[in-house]
Order: sequence, then C-alpha cells, then structure tokens
Amino acid sequence: MMLKIMAQPQVVLVTAPALGPENVRITCSNCHREIQTSIEKKPSVVAFISAAVMFLFGCWLCCCIPFCMDSCMDVNHKCPSCGVHLGTHKAY
Repeated sequence: MMLKIMAQPQVVLVTAPALGPENVRITCSNCHREIQTSIEKKPSVVAFISAAVMFLFGCWLCCCIPFCMDSCMDVNHKCPSCGVHLGTHKAY
C-alpha cells in the first residue's frame, strides 16, 4: 500500500506599512533594503475642489491657498535606492 503525502499551501499575510504625510523608515519590498522613503507631494482632488469653491464664492485672491497646504496634498512614497513606488498617502 502506497501512502500519498500532499503539501498544504501556506498563507502568508503581508501588512502594508503605514505611510503618512512624512517620509518613513521601512524595508523596500523591491530591493529589500532598510530605507527612508523619499516623498513627492502633489495637489489632491481636495485642493482642486477647495480652490473651485473659493473661486465660485468670490475669494479669487484666496483660491490658491489649498495648493500650498500640506493637508491638501497627496504624498507619493518612493525607494531612494531602486526608485520603486511604495505607496501613496491620500489627503482627506
């Protein structure tokens, strides 16, 4: 009598790092180095909507303010070693 042994697949859960509005220290998922992320800030949809509302209500001089506020920016995190995109922190 022959006995068959079948391997069970293993499930590995990988949690994404908490990326915020500032650069963070993590291990890069691509090059596996311990790095401090480099960040690039871009105006979010919130900034454009806020500026449009200000413009429509007659605040023409103030409608550029949302584009200067950190809370209205999306932040892209990259690995400085290999350049891979690690994630994005979205403005609320």
